[in-house]
Amino acid sequence: MIPLDRIQFNPDQPRKQFEDLELVELGVSIQAQGVLQPVLVRKLAEDKYELVAGERRCRAAKLAGLDRIPALVRVFNPQRALEAALIENLQRVDLNPMEMAMGFRDLSQNHHLTHEEISLRTGKDRATISNYIRLLTLEKVVQEMLRKGEMTMGHARPLIGREPIVQMWVAYRIAQAGWSVRRVEQHIAMIAKRQAEAEPAAPPREANLVDAEEKLARALGAKVTLKASKRFKGTITVQFNDLEEFQRIFDRLCQN
Repeated sequence: MIPLDRIQFNPDQPRKQFEDLELVELGVSIQAQGVLQPVLVRKLAEDKYELVAGERRCRAAKLAGLDRIPALVRVFNPQRALEAALIENLQRVDLNPMEMAMGFRDLSQNHHLTHEEISLRTGKDRATISNYIRLLTLEKVVQEMLRKGEMTMGHARPLIGREPIVQMWVAYRIAQAGWSVRRVEQHIAMIAKRQAEAEPAAPPREANLVDAEEKLARALGAKVTLKASKRFKGTITVQFNDLEEFQRIFDRLCQN
């Protein structure tokens, strides 16, 4: 049992939003039944601990008037503690899609885990992890709607890679007209069809080139376009949407 005032929160955990009503409800439950699941901490000093997992329980316990909370004390270095905190939170079902996306990106970039390794540690499908990270390429207004629950991941997925004006217009229709996921998919398919009809047909691309393009895109977490001649001279184009994404791609490319 550790005093709550000796536990400091981890600023790098993926959960950024704590709903007041949910905390109050959990606090009432804690008053009635106590804290049923211990939080996870690591020791910093003689009487100080850093929270690894369980911030919501700590906040609710304080609301319930508790001054101590049951805790498991583990020996973690800072890197391992951050990784454990991210994985514990990402295994929960109540994070919003953007918190999930940022958590997966953090494990990939800052903890240098491949999508396959993240899959093994969190129990999430590798394709699901890639899809969450791709949400971070969406326009900021769309990301904010996802964060607030004004649209679902199903609504957002068809918008990935679309022009900013298309993303924002469809997001507006979702919010104002209540478009379903199916309606969004149909609208995006219609736009893609019109664009294809307006452009000259491209020659079929070599399978090896397409495969290389997809592998580079997965490795960098960004859209990649390869153009090569028959002598395999050409260009590699990496798309980024803002300074933060550019810095992330730059850092990854410059890793030893």
